Amino acid sequence: MTDEPEVGRRGGSILLIGEELDQRTDEGYAKFTREVAGVLAQRHSVVTHTTDLTSGQGGGPRRTLSRLLALLGAARTTGVETKRPDVILYASRSSATVPALLRARLLRLAGHGAKVAMIALQPREAALTSRLPLRWIRPHLLLVGTERERAAARRRGINAECIWGGVDLVRFRPAAAGEKEALRRKWGLPVEHRVMLHIGHLREGRNLSALPPLAAAPRTTVLVVASTHRGPESERIRTELLEQGVRVLEGYQPNVDELYRLADLYVFPPISTDHAIAMPLSVLEALASDLPVVSMRFGALADRFAGTDAVRLVDTPEELVEQALRPPSGPSDARRLVEDYSWTAVGRRLDDLLGQIPR
Repeated sequence: MTDEPEVGRRGGSILLIGEELDQRTDEGYAKFTREVAGVLAQRHSVVTHTTDLTSGQGGGPRRTLSRLLALLGAARTTGVETKRPDVILYASRSSATVPALLRARLLRLAGHGAKVAMIALQPREAALTSRLPLRWIRPHLLLVGTERERAAARRRGINAECIWGGVDLVRFRPAAAGEKEALRRKWGLPVEHRVMLHIGHLREGRNLSALPPLAAAPRTTVLVVASTHRGPESERIRTELLEQGVRVLEGYQPNVDELYRLADLYVFPPISTDHAIAMPLSVLEALASDLPVVSMRFGALADRFAGTDAVRLVDTPEELVEQALRPPSGPSDARRLVEDYSWTAVGRRLDDLLGQIPR
């Protein structure tokens, strides 16, 4: 007989609920949810239920109601009342907002004794610093992306820990000798240029207007790989980038690992937290590919990588340009920073945290 919780040792049962997922794999939230489901399934019985895109249509109260109804449907479809999972793991697309916390509370009521853990990947502190009585709607465990959020949640009496994304350390690797030049020829990029890469959404909050000054520098190519996640402003942003000399590659790229290997530098300009998770997966993929990174001081990057030579964090778009154009000081040692960020390691940490939820 052991006192170790069912989740935390092999054989526990987990109901993983994700929101508004389709088949796209180039978005951080969706990729995280799928990868976590896979690694947890290696040790436990995992049932994954994902609501479709229609559950998030509309805005404001309508979207909140749609997500609530979708969550009720998930509980009913997966038979929570009869199957009684040990843990319900709710990955909130809207992160730690009050409506999301209310949905987690609903799962506590529907779970009939199951422990409820909620994952909030985007860095949002507004609800955690509000005066609302969050103790009454808290999950058993709140998993957030930044140390600031964890501290804010704990001040409100919420059991909170940090979780972050991972990276496939086999797929995303440094370029072999001569591979960088060969890949540039394959993708039609100048072999002799310094290539700066950004991968993400064509959305206003991504601060992509910081990139054209880099494209104006001599012998420099800036490549933006635009995800399938679109908004009403996306076509305008695409046109403006092209007009200012930035190359734009659109759509899901199954060989995106090659684009990291052909680049010299990864640039991450977002400021807004609306369209990126606290630990951007593209930054981890760049580091795994041994690319140095210049980034705005975003999310959990300062928690994990501040003070390292391979990740230069800045506070203004002007500093971003200045640091990106600075010649490299020597060979990159970026990959060593993410050796502990494999998806297996992330799953192991999550497994340990779920196992420590108090009864």
